[in-house]
Amino acid sequence: KQWYQRRVRVLQDFSCLTWLCLSANALKNIPKALVGLSHLKHFYVSNNKIELIENLENCHELETLDLRHNQLQEISGVAHLTKLNSLSVSGNKISDINSESLPTDEIVFLGLYGNLILDFQKIVSVVGNMKKLSKLFIGANPFCNNLPLKSTFNISVSIDHLKNGAKRVKCDDAPLNLSKVIEILRSECPSLTNL
Repeated sequence: KQWYQRRVRVLQDFSCLTWLCLSANALKNIPKALVGLSHLKHFYVSNNKIELIENLENCHELETLDLRHNQLQEISGVAHLTKLNSLSVSGNKISDINSESLPTDEIVFLGLYGNLILDFQKIVSVVGNMKKLSKLFIGANPFCNNLPLKSTFNISVSIDHLKNGAKRVKCDDAPLNLSKVIEILRSECPSLTNL
């Protein structure tokens, strides 16, 4: 543990760092040394054992946050990251999602694949608040069992932003039949037009 702490502490000496990958390091938490990395734009910390999103208070420039395959039970500690446009928390233990815990203005990509989310309507509610969202991965969540799909493997939704300000939603439809997902998004997210 002391070896790890010395190694991570050295990050403080690189305050101009913009890209950092700490994936697959058996980390149990996000290192406190990140507090000093105010220029960090891309942070990859997938395939660890992280249970809580923390120590990102000063990472105001963060655009990409990859927390796939950790032990997260909730999304928190990122609402202040107003430049965040890519957030992946796929493969965790997240059972609930809400707009208050996410910076919805700039999100272009949201990965929620393979969590424990039961309520599809909550996802729809959050997505409706994301003005720039263009990719959404939501498959392999328990709510998928209630949708009449051929398969729940690899559900992804793309939202194209048209010149007139409208949005067009497309689902990866091969070999899946995702018409029900599109129907739900169409009826529950009025901000998503031209489906």
